[in-house]
Amino acid sequence: MFHVGLDIHAKRIAICALDEKGQVVHRSQVRSIQDMVRVLKGLPDRFEVCYEASCGYGHYHDLLRPLATRVVVAHPGQLRLIFRSKHKNDRNDAERLAKLLYLGEAPAVHVPSLEVRTWRELINCRGQVIAKRTRAKNTLRALLRSAGITPPKNPGLWTKKGLAWLRQLELPTASQQLRRDLLLEEIEGLIRQVRRV
Repeated sequence: MFHVGLDIHAKRIAICALDEKGQVVHRSQVRSIQDMVRVLKGLPDRFEVCYEASCGYGHYHDLLRPLATRVVVAHPGQLRLIFRSKHKNDRNDAERLAKLLYLGEAPAVHVPSLEVRTWRELINCRGQVIAKRTRAKNTLRALLRSAGITPPKNPGLWTKKGLAWLRQLELPTASQQLRRDLLLEEIEGLIRQVRRV
């Protein structure tokens, strides 16, 4: 069985395969996931594979799982503790990952199921939309303060009545009114996005 280390980047992937004695039997660099899959399928024996967890690690895991006898996703923080080398490059990193896999010392992370990862992405997406909405609301409050206007406590500023009050509010300058209108449009659009998510 081969032990394969992958150093995956957006524009290139370094591949290093070790045989059962821990000797390098294949080394290459490809430019796409499709090329990586082609190289791995072309290996003359079964293989296990190891790569470092980064953005998209779940997708790579799902792609490699049907091809490899075992897929190990390595913990990047623990790898940095293991490899305190100044000679860091893709080729060396792929070989080091292969060696850790060969020795059974690759510090693995748990890879959640696709369903769990999808749910987390949705939660993250909602959090980002809410953060944008909060920034827009804070910017609108700052605009009111800069114009010397204190909003009423009743109705609340972000209720239907509060938003209607904001729309009808006369601000001192045309540019402030324009900014208020744009911010209200942004807030209303983001409210719709939160509901959609």
